[in-house]
Amino acid sequence: RPEFALVRLLWCKVLHNNDETANKDLEIRWTIDGTVYFIAFTLAADEGRWVYRNYDESTGGTRGLTVSADPVNAAFTTDKRGHTFKVEVRTTSVPGTNQILICNCVRETLEET
Repeated sequence: RPEFALVRLLWCKVLHNNDETANKDLEIRWTIDGTVYFIAFTLAADEGRWVYRNYDESTGGTRGLTVSADPVNAAFTTDKRGHTFKVEVRTTSVPGTNQILICNCVRETLEET
């Protein structure tokens, strides 16, 4: 990807499961051009949630993301454009037996005008 290309991170979907079907506490962090956006929440086993940028400021990496049980048209949320991005997802709970944690993200590469 050329250095001048802009990337727009639209959304991510996260889900987890384990043999005990136990809820887990998750943290999601998006870093876009060095600015960190964050959310922490509890997710039931075998359920998915969509993660979007909201209208909140990053506030030093403690805010800026929203979780939704239903998909939302990404055109209605605040996209975050930048040259680089990183998505981190982790559970802060004790992992269950055969614990899985999956995160899929959708991004677009844009041309600067």
